Amino acid sequence: MLKKISFIIFIISILFLSSCAYLGGRLYDDTGKKSEIRLKQIIEIINNKDKEALKKIFSEHALIEAIDLDERIDYIFDFINGEITSWEKRVGGSSTESVNKGKKEKTSMSWYIVNTNNQNFLIAFLEWLIDTENPENVGVYMLYVIKAEDEKQFKGFGPNTRYAGIYKPEE
Repeated sequence: MLKKISFIIFIISILFLSSCAYLGGRLYDDTGKKSEIRLKQIIEIINNKDKEALKKIFSEHALIEAIDLDERIDYIFDFINGEITSWEKRVGGSSTESVNKGKKEKTSMSWYIVNTNNQNFLIAFLEWLIDTENPENVGVYMLYVIKAEDEKQFKGFGPNTRYAGIYKPEE
C-alpha cells in the first residue's frame, strides 16, 4: 500500500512539474525577454518614424481609449531627436499575473534609458501579455517617453497614473 501511495505521489509530482515551465530549480518566466523584444520593436519604429507600425503595437482596447493618438505619435517622433543607438534596462518585464475562475491575465511593466547621439530618454511601457477573457486587451496599453534627466517624474503604472495611448506632458 505504501508503494502505491508513493508511486501516485511521484506521478502527480511529475505531472505538476511538467505542466509548469520549470527550469534549473525555478519557474521560468520569459517576460523580461519579451520586454526587450518589445523595446527593440519600439526603437526600430521610432528610428523609422513609422506611424502605422507604432499604432499596431497597441491593444485594440488602448486604441479605442487613447486620446489624440496621431498627434501624440508625432510628438514622440519630434521629441526624440537623433537615432536611438543604445539602451539600458531600468525595469525590464516586471510582471503581474492572475488566474481567477479560469480567467488568466498577465501584464508587464518595463522602463529603459535609451540613448541617441543627442540626448537620453526614458521609454516605459505597460503591456497586457495575456487576457483570456478580453483578448482585445493584449498589446501595449501605455507608452511613456520623457527625457532621462526627468526620470524622477515617472511614477510608474499605478491606477492613478495609467491611461491608454501615449503619455504627453501638459504644456
